Amino acid sequence: LREEGVPAYFSTDTGASVYVNTTANHVDRVEAAIADLGVETRIWTVGGPAAVLDDDEALF
Repeated sequence: LREEGVPAYFSTDTGASVYVNTTANHVDRVEAAIADLGVETRIWTVGGPAAVLDDDEALF
């Protein structure tokens, strides 16, 4: 994919899963390429913006 100009980067430092990261414009292309290899895929998105919590909302 990257040889074709598609930004796709992977991480194996995530436990038993391999994460392939790309931009929103290329999600369908990257997902299809991985699925064509016979690998189960799931599409995830990055969370929203950071927020400062009040003390009563904090976990710690």
